[in-house]
Amino acid sequence: MKKVIHFTPVRKQSEIVNLHLNSLRNLKCIDFDLSLTFFDDNVEKKSSEILKNFISKQENSKLWDINLSMSPVKSTESRWDGSSYKRITEIKDFILIEFLKTDAEFLFLTDADLVLHPDTLTHMLDQKKDFISTIFWTHFEGRPTYFPNAWMSNSKIFKNKEDFLSLKENMIVPVDYTGACTLLSRKIIEEGVKFKKIPQVNAFGEDKHFCIRAGVLGFQPFLTTYYPAFHIYNNDLIEQAKRWIENDYSYDYLDTWLNDEWSNKISKYYNHSNSLFQKFKKSIKKITDNENRF
Repeated sequence: MKKVIHFTPVRKQSEIVNLHLNSLRNLKCIDFDLSLTFFDDNVEKKSSEILKNFISKQENSKLWDINLSMSPVKSTESRWDGSSYKRITEIKDFILIEFLKTDAEFLFLTDADLVLHPDTLTHMLDQKKDFISTIFWTHFEGRPTYFPNAWMSNSKIFKNKEDFLSLKENMIVPVDYTGACTLLSRKIIEEGVKFKKIPQVNAFGEDKHFCIRAGVLGFQPFLTTYYPAFHIYNNDLIEQAKRWIENDYSYDYLDTWLNDEWSNKISKYYNHSNSLFQKFKKSIKKITDNENRF
């Protein structure tokens, strides 16, 4: 029987932690053994208590004791501030090393602000990929509407709006970058992929550096859109996440998020990007033409 080791570094508000842990408990495990492991990086005492209580009652669960070079960060510090960013990178790379000391075939990484559909992991394993992530949707600050946890290596996220809009349908699609709810085979980890920043690459986020290393080694990241996770990216979404579970994981909420207004905003986003790109090309051509006169 296949063995899967899960890992989440936990640093969230107690209600979010509770929802995430319960979704892990409710994952369907068909023809594989699942071990749930965590790192307690919480600043909220109640979140730590919830996590420790969960582990005490859950079989095949473990709390890692990680000796980090980075000291604990302040509660007010952003996930993307320098010290926090380096700390989470070190935590994730630690678990890659520890995973290889086991006999497990897969490592399942999740962020602590995700609520998972019960069929998530079984579906991901069924795809037989070395690197696959589950989609979720976020209305990022500064973005016009909801965007997925996946990107292509260009300024417009995906090559065109048709590719972008199609992500609301069920599909398995190759992407350049993804992360946060990811299943990795032992094979890809044995090849030496890691989250540490590549000095010569100016990319934001440890997941992107992981994906770049994977690509160099010949591993294609894939994204599955079949069972989107619910991303609690702000506290206002806690109650909606609870309703999602109470409604038997109905994706009616996505019909509200990814509606005609969303499609129109994505179209405007691409039209605006294309307009800026054309202006840039014209500026470069004008400069080149002027230089050629001399």
